[in-house]
Amino acid sequence: MKIDYCSDPHFDAYFNPNRPLDEKAFRAFYEPFIFAKGRTPGEVLVIAGDLSHENTLSLEALKLLKRYYSHIVCVLGNHDYYLSSARQLKEFSDSFERVETMRALINSQEGLHCLDGTVVTINGMRFGGCDSWYNSAYEKHYFLNRVFTQSSTNEMWKKAMMDAKFIKGVKDFDAIFAIEKPKLEAVYSSCDVMLTHVNPSFKKAHLDPSWKNDPTSVFFSFGGHEYLKEGTMQYWIFGHTHTKIQYELHGVSVLCNPIGYPGEPNQFRMESFEIDKGDIR
Repeated sequence: MKIDYCSDPHFDAYFNPNRPLDEKAFRAFYEPFIFAKGRTPGEVLVIAGDLSHENTLSLEALKLLKRYYSHIVCVLGNHDYYLSSARQLKEFSDSFERVETMRALINSQEGLHCLDGTVVTINGMRFGGCDSWYNSAYEKHYFLNRVFTQSSTNEMWKKAMMDAKFIKGVKDFDAIFAIEKPKLEAVYSSCDVMLTHVNPSFKKAHLDPSWKNDPTSVFFSFGGHEYLKEGTMQYWIFGHTHTKIQYELHGVSVLCNPIGYPGEPNQFRMESFEIDKGDIR
């Protein structure tokens, strides 16, 4: 099976969320990536979160992408939790209601799958995943001589991350990790391809080199080494950082292929890998 993968499409950074999605403009943007240099799209597209700030736009964009793929499998990212407009604050009681609504909309469509501590099997291949979140693993490992408390990390979170402002219903930087951890544990030992929004490794060799010595890297990784070591996955796809990253750990190929924002130095191209039942651990 050939699988295309990416993350962080941020649809609303490229298409106006307040208007119906322009199909012609959408196709003109994505087809050069999907068909670059005569490539053939995979059977499945996996997207590791951060679709957009608007549920309607995210759904419409996925439906258009679905025309190129038999299935699209995704998880949601931190930006998919944002309540960033007065309308959203009135429509949803908190960020979790928005996420639940988004996931239900996606899963109501044939061939679209939004994972939530769940596994979907497509032609014998198991895709597992959840949104995931960051925890304190990075700072505890690399800043042993610095005193970190929940309060001090929360203050850093508020200064460094827009998540603290736009995600409603949480007070602590790692509160969503506590929700997502049981979902990780429900799927890591029963999938061939794993999806999370956040990097499962806090090792500096596996982070964006520009930020690996910055304590705010704590908000871009979690302590997932045990899942990589003991899991059944051959591939783990993540996003959140807008830097292309690839590494191998405990025999798992861990891949990040972000689209990111307009004007970022990333030169996006659709990436793919092939996997068959003979590769499964």
